[in-house]
Amino acid sequence: MGFVLSYFGSVMGLLIVLWGLNGVFQSVGGPASYSTISRWAPRTKRGRYLGFWNTSHNIGGAIAGGVALWGANVFFHGNVIGMFIFPSVIALLIWYRNIIYRKR
Repeated sequence: MGFVLSYFGSVMGLLIVLWGLNGVFQSVGGPASYSTISRWAPRTKRGRYLGFWNTSHNIGGAIAGGVALWGANVFFHGNVIGMFIFPSVIALLIWYRNIIYRKR
């Protein structure tokens, strides 16, 4: 599909389609997470919990970019591929720790 769009049109069309699909699939998670937090949180603290939940995505995204950049600079001498490998290694370590220490 990308080859056809780049040959006959612009790649911007593919970007718009993929961005739209991303929004469609991510839109399912928002209401479900807010519903879950609303059911678990006491009524008096519900706004605070939902506020923390909403800002955690932005703060986590900013921190993740900084950590990936730091890992690429320190372990891969500034090579761009390190920005993909370093977070992957961290995710694998967290996965391994969760597999080892899970409840049985």
